[in-house]
Amino acid sequence: MLSPNPLLISQSETHSGSALVIIPSSPDSEGWRRAILAEGQGSGIAISTWENEAVDPTNAYSIHISDNLNDLSTNAYTEKTVILTQADALGHWTGRQRADVSLALSVLPTSPSVRYITPSTLDGAKSVAVTSFLNVPLDGTFDSKEGPVDHALTLYREGPLKPGAIYSWLPSDFSIDPAHQSLDASVGTRIDLTGRARCLVHGPYVALPKGQWQATVRFSVDASACRHRLRFEWGPLAQFASFEASPGKSGHFIAQITHIFEEAALCELRVILPESSLAGALTLEGVDIEMMGETAPA
Repeated sequence: MLSPNPLLISQSETHSGSALVIIPSSPDSEGWRRAILAEGQGSGIAISTWENEAVDPTNAYSIHISDNLNDLSTNAYTEKTVILTQADALGHWTGRQRADVSLALSVLPTSPSVRYITPSTLDGAKSVAVTSFLNVPLDGTFDSKEGPVDHALTLYREGPLKPGAIYSWLPSDFSIDPAHQSLDASVGTRIDLTGRARCLVHGPYVALPKGQWQATVRFSVDASACRHRLRFEWGPLAQFASFEASPGKSGHFIAQITHIFEEAALCELRVILPESSLAGALTLEGVDIEMMGETAPA
């Protein structure tokens, strides 16, 4: 997905009907590549990949297939397409860490000049327009494969993140105090607060684009825990917004905290017990995030 292979076509030469199609390595990337090669060559379209020779730039229609998202920075093509149908499987499939994969996804351009093919593009479709001059049929063209997924990356399944959309993380996307947790699938992850002051929850270490981001922590506390102070921290790894609060009673609560990301960066949410506790339990039910705006308010 982030291979160092250079583009095999001159970046100084732009020609009519040329397209860059990026297929990051995933369980079904080879199927997409074979389908594009078969349909393109059958339609008289010249196709090159990072493995073979560049096509003749005088050809009326040509496609270069890459697996490298960094190639989006080139201006050598009249069209660009990213096939991102399994964003949440990229890490497991390529052997890369969640942080590395999300950093690449967090800087995907939002320009309308870049076409994204995502799960919603394929939903109910019989064919998909990979470029303006190439349609690939979906009926029997290839068998989509499934692989292990990282739920924390599902927010990128539809391409670049959008202001106003709400993305959700599960308790399992976070690192939780390992000595004091138990999982009840019906409610979330229960954390026994008995013990010293400590960080109860941290993560998920997913990169987010530049912008103003709000995190909403959904949790509950029992009667023994409701008087405890809790500290919530949110932001890039090097800079947090934070506040402390005590629920005051048992029940379900939300804690909202907003921070401005000056640039794309790994995010971290922390829920901290700042003082030791003799009893009580907190249940983490989930975390929702929302981009409030792409830039800081004036």
